[in-house]
Amino acid sequence: MKKEQNSAGMVYQGEENTLVMELDSKLDGDGLIDTISHEMIHVKQIATGLLRETKGKTYWRGKLVDRKKVKYWDQPWEKNAWRNQAILANSIYRLVPIKRKNRK
Repeated sequence: MKKEQNSAGMVYQGEENTLVMELDSKLDGDGLIDTISHEMIHVKQIATGLLRETKGKTYWRGKLVDRKKVKYWDQPWEKNAWRNQAILANSIYRLVPIKRKNRK
């Protein structure tokens, strides 16, 4: 997934009120928790209506955002996910006995 999509994970609308999360199968423990945390922020955004996709158009907080004109790091839903994923990941690390690597 990382090579093909340049992504460690993604969430998208599945059939009838379902969301699908795809994760890179080569993620290590830290990468898996960090990626799941990031993608779960997107799940929350979609479930609460902050992020919505309709007929190929993306809306953030009800406003249309042209993905082609906004770089990945400037997309408001990504800024929100990157800002909040550490909070969720740290909660998971407190519950799951995984030794965390020192990241620089």
